[in-house]
Order: sequence, then C-alpha cells, then structure tokens
Amino acid sequence: MKSFHRFLSIFLAMILMCSLGACAKKAPESTGESVVFTNQNTEDTEQLEVPISEEVRSDSGTASSSGQLSPTLDEGEQIISACVRNDRIYILTRVMEQSAGALQSRIYSMEADGSDKTLIVSETFTAPGASQEMSYLYSIGIQSFCVCSDGSVWYKVNDLTSLARQVVHADMSGNELASIDSEGVSFLLPLSDGGAAIFADALTVVYADGQTRFSIQPDNGWWDDAAVLDDGSVAVVFRDFMSNTIYLKRLDLDAGALVTVSEMTVKNVRLAGGSWDALWLFGGNVSVWEPDSDTLTQKLNFSSEGLNFSDIRDVELMSGDRLLISEQKITAVSEEIALYILTAGDSMRVQSGDATVLRLAGVSIPYPLTEAILAFNRTNGEYTIEIEDYFNYSTADNYNAGKERLLYEIGTGDLPDIIYFGNDLSVEDMASKGYLVDIGALLDADSSIDRSELMENVLDAAEIGGTLYSLPMSYYVETAMGRKDIVGANPCTVDNVRTWIEQNPTIEAYSEMTRDLFLRRLVWTNADTLIDSGTGTCRFDSAEFIGMLELANKLPAITQERVSAAAHDSLFIPEYATTLGSLAGGDYGAAVSYEITGYPGTISGLTLIRPDPELGIASNAANIDGCWTFLRYLLSKEAQEAIAAFDGIPILCDVFDAQLETLRELCSEGLFTEAMVEAAAETASGGGVCIRSSSMLTQLSGIAVEEAESYFSGDKSAEETAAMIQSRASLYMSEQG
Repeated sequence: MKSFHRFLSIFLAMILMCSLGACAKKAPESTGESVVFTNQNTEDTEQLEVPISEEVRSDSGTASSSGQLSPTLDEGEQIISACVRNDRIYILTRVMEQSAGALQSRIYSMEADGSDKTLIVSETFTAPGASQEMSYLYSIGIQSFCVCSDGSVWYKVNDLTSLARQVVHADMSGNELASIDSEGVSFLLPLSDGGAAIFADALTVVYADGQTRFSIQPDNGWWDDAAVLDDGSVAVVFRDFMSNTIYLKRLDLDAGALVTVSEMTVKNVRLAGGSWDALWLFGGNVSVWEPDSDTLTQKLNFSSEGLNFSDIRDVELMSGDRLLISEQKITAVSEEIALYILTAGDSMRVQSGDATVLRLAGVSIPYPLTEAILAFNRTNGEYTIEIEDYFNYSTADNYNAGKERLLYEIGTGDLPDIIYFGNDLSVEDMASKGYLVDIGALLDADSSIDRSELMENVLDAAEIGGTLYSLPMSYYVETAMGRKDIVGANPCTVDNVRTWIEQNPTIEAYSEMTRDLFLRRLVWTNADTLIDSGTGTCRFDSAEFIGMLELANKLPAITQERVSAAAHDSLFIPEYATTLGSLAGGDYGAAVSYEITGYPGTISGLTLIRPDPELGIASNAANIDGCWTFLRYLLSKEAQEAIAAFDGIPILCDVFDAQLETLRELCSEGLFTEAMVEAAAETASGGGVCIRSSSMLTQLSGIAVEEAESYFSGDKSAEETAAMIQSRASLYMSEQG
C-alpha cells in the first residue's frame, strides 16, 4: 500500500500544481533534404523520413552570456552526451520518430562558441514490430562515446534488433575503422595512440584497429570513474571492496596494469581532468585536489551558477580553467542534456559579482530545496545562496562522516549562514548552545507577512520553549487510520485500543508494525503527557505510561508476513502522509473502510508533525537580513507551490487551501469523498507533536524501548519496567540541564 501511496502522492502533486540497425557507416552529405531510413527487417521496404537541417556541416550555434552552449539542432533533436578534446566540443544527439519506431544517433564536433558544427557519425535504428514505445527507443542507438586526440571517435552501440552490443571506432569523417563485440560497457576513454580503454566487467585496452592489447579484472573492487589527464594518461578511481578503501590509480599501458598512486581521502566525487599534481573533481561543487599535500580547493559552486548539483551528469576541464558542464534535464516527455561552459575561480565567501554570497549547509539537502535555492538565485540580485552538502564527505565505511565533519566545524565556530537540519542535525541541540537566531522575531518584525498566513499548528509544533528557532518550509503528517466498523465514533485512547485488540484477536493490530516501533511512536505522540522539558522532569512511572507498555505488548516482536494485498484489513494502518492527497486517500485499496484516528493518547488520538525542509539562521551569520530575505522567499506563493509539487504539505495557507479545493473538486470523479478530504484538512491543520531526529525524544524513546524488553520477555512487570525507564530518563534529562 505504501508504494501506491507514493504513486498517488506524486500523481496528486502533479494535479495540484497546476531495433533494426540500418546503419549508415559514413556521414551523409548535407543536402537540405530528408534522409531516408530503411527498415531492413521487413519483406517490403518501408521508408521512414527524419528531416536533417540544411546547416548540418557548418552551423552557427551560440554560447549565451550565462555560459550556456546552445548549438542549432533539428526539431526534436536532443543532446544526450558531450565531451571535450583539444578544446573542441563533441556532442552525441538523438532524433526520434516514435510513430515510425525510428531513431537516429548523431555525433557532431564544434567550436566552444557553438560554431563550425560538423557531423561526424550518423547511424539509424528502427524498432521491430510493436516495440515502438519511447522507453524502448531510449535503449537503442549510440549510448555513449569518447574522442581521441586525432579526432576519431569510439562509441557504444545497442542494436537490440540484432541483439548486437558493439564498440565502434570511426575516423573524423565517420568511416568505420574497427568494431568490437562488447557487453556491459560502463564507459569508454580514448588513448593517445588512437586506442581505447573499455570499462566493463573487465577493463579492456584495445588498439586503434580494435585488437585487444590487454585486459584487467577488477578483483574484489570496481572502477567508480576515470578520466584522461592533461598529459594523455588515464586516472582511475578504484573502490576496493575488501578494505572499503578508494584509491587513485594510473593505467600503465606498458605494464598492462592499474598502478596505485595514492589513497583518495576525498569521497563521493568524480574526475573532471587536470594533472597528477592537481586533480579536478566534481560532486557537490568543483574542486582541485592536490594528492601530495591532501589539500582541496573549491573552484566553482554549482548553486551559485544556478545549477542543481543533483542534475550534473558530467564535467570536463578545458584550457584556461574553463569547464564543460553537462546538466541532465528530465521532463515528463523528454530527457536531454544542457551544456554550459563556465570559467572556474577560487570560491569567495563574501562577494560573487554584485551579490552577497550566503552559505547554506546541511547533510543530504533535498532536491525541492535545491530547486528553490536556484530559483531565488535567478531572481534576487542582492544575495546568492551557495550550497554545501556535507553528504559528499560521507564514505562507504563511515556513512556519518559528513555529519561529523559539519558538527566539528560548527563546534569550532565555523557555522554556515543558513543551516538545513534534515535527519542529521538537532534544532534543540543547536538552539541550546546559542547557535541559532530567533526566527520568530524576524517573522514578527516583517510587515510583508503575518503568522496568520502560515499554518500556525506547524509553527507551534516547531517551537522550542516558546521560541521559533527554525522555519519549516513544508511538513509531513504521521498518523494512523482505524477500521470504521470497529472504532466507530469512539476516541482513540490507550484503553479503547487495548479493548479493541482484545476483542478482535484474529485481526492484526497495526499493519506491519512491531511492538518496539509502536512503543516509540507512543512516547513521541504522548510527549506532552510524559515529558516536561521546561522543568526537566518526566513521568515514565505514571499509570498512563504503564498502560502504554501494556498496549505495546499486544503487538508482535517482528512484523507478520502478509498473505496478500486483499488481506489488508488490520485494525489500524499507520499513515505517513507527504501530501494532502495521500492523507485524504490513505485507505485507498484496503479491503474495509478506514478513517483517521491518530495514535492512541490518554484522551484522544494524536498525530505527529514532521517539518521538512526545516532551516535555521546561524547567530553569527554575517548578514542575518540577507538570510531572512531567502527564508522569506521560501514562504512566497511561488516557492510554496514549487516545493509542494515534489512532496510535502505547504505551510502557506493560500497554497494549502488551494490544494484542498482541488481535492474537493476531485470528489466528483470518485477519487475521494468529502468526508475523507475534510478529515485530512482537520488532521493536517490540527495540533500535533513535532518529530525531529537527534532530539531529546529520540533518546528518551530509545531508553523506553531498551528497558521494555525485560517486560516484553516476562522478566519484569510493567510497573518494575516503568520504574527503570523513569530512573534512566530522569538521569538523562538532568544531564541535559
């Protein structure tokens, strides 16, 4: 059901926002006429026409002032890959005619300004029979390529009609020089002698005529990436699975081996070129790494240039510290590459052109927030937000390395201007140390917006001791749904739920939930009853909590395997709603009817509110006004609609109300009922406990789960267990001051 909810959420968010290888081995001359594709898999020759521009051989594309390279292409022609050789740009494109099941792959060369576009290779493919779906056409044709210093090209071809997967070498006029059968090719690299390094299950080095020179097995490892450096040598990033170490290696053509140069201390990066003394790398940004001194210097920040680092497909170094950047553009109907040529320079923290640079940092910064940052950077001339995602410092052997590095820098006083909290940083911890400004005061002082325009239940839940230290941009709701035929109109209290479970022993209590997870949820949702952070006291030895222990013991120690989707008739279904649509349609596909009840409380059902994305401003930020300008932009209708288009319930009331109205209109189509929509609205706008990671509640719920095992196993009574939890919890709270 959860996978369906994910699909439904995406579907609703979209609503709410608003081969046969007939290969020409030589490039055709530019005639200004259509090139005729011939399907050789049919008895009768079928002719398919795909137009080719009259200016194929010498075309004057453009390089915009923003650095975007826009070569003139035929209608429907898309760039899918690009590379640089001797400062000349090479692109791989495709033209698809879906109705005819035809695809043409083309390789061009051009100057860096888009001029002198010359067609090198043109190969045509047609799909057999009914295999004309877009997904099929995407999988055939030339998939990747590389260019040698003499202008010849190596490229990988998938011709699924003949089941052939080949690597082809062609000269600069498109004449085939060699062809090699090859399976599972990851990528190709050119060699200075006209040969190629083919990275697949093995690394195979071939001469220009296609003859194998030598082959290297990975031996308990894998090549993450590779690049040709300034001197023509090949650098390889190799991951050793046995030692969980990443090495920089050099391809030794004479010895036929990969020779270790050094261990790579820089993680989660790819190679852009450079030299052995100074390697250009890219990940969250573009940097130069000097292996001898192990120093890393940032040269370009993608977000400052209006680019989302999550969309960067490739970066290649050109002369003069220029960079060819390939950005992947994916829409509902197409997938292509946009090209930029940007000049790198040492990163500047204070000024970038005429705009003041503000640094935003966090771990695993979400895509919607990144897109909102880029939109702000494009429209605001006074401030530029520079993103630094510390997940790029995480490693396979230490997943938390990025988080640890960021916390260390914060502890030394090197705070970013704006902090993204996510699942790795604690708002409570940073507020208690004086690292954060009072955002509530900034909000109240801004005459352009009023708290009443925002979802005040979310703001109230996000406050710590009555102060708003972080600002949610959107939020999720975690609740539960109960069977209407059993729950009825009765409140979802701890006592009632225990009674319902006892009266229905053959029905699963909570769908796919263990007693440990359930107890943790009870601590979170009943935090106001159990914990008083203001006085530093707790009530885990109370009758209310003992009742929660007894209720949790009604659930299984491990999740029960479900027989089929039709058997989804549990007493309660936990619901993690990322949109209003998923909250309103939470019981879709269930065998019986459900309604929102919340998790059991002492008086009624309770709900969890998870703010995300959630941002704070550092107390030592150089420009707090600029930081607030950015956060204020994220509360705008434009930004809220964009954020909600991905996931998350908007915090701006106008956008929230507009989504509700759309759901009401969908009731007439049978997707929802009015009762479901109004229940979702009441739950999403009602009170709830703010759930955050790395907080006091995480620690206290963990203590409860650990000690509860002695009760679940029968070694101690519920009262004895509650006393142990109370003792440990009280000690923890006193240590927190």
